[in-house]
Amino acid sequence: MLQTFLTVQTSEFYKTFDKVGGIMIYVVIALFVLMLLYATVKYVKR
Repeated sequence: MLQTFLTVQTSEFYKTFDKVGGIMIYVVIALFVLMLLYATVKYVKR
């Protein structure tokens, strides 16, 4: 009984982690692009 409960818990955790991980990857990419744009603008304005 406990074993199945633990298995369900971990699979749910992995699903949630997968969603959050997917979002985080996009957030990191967006931040990276924003930093590149910011650096480019600063460099061009100099």
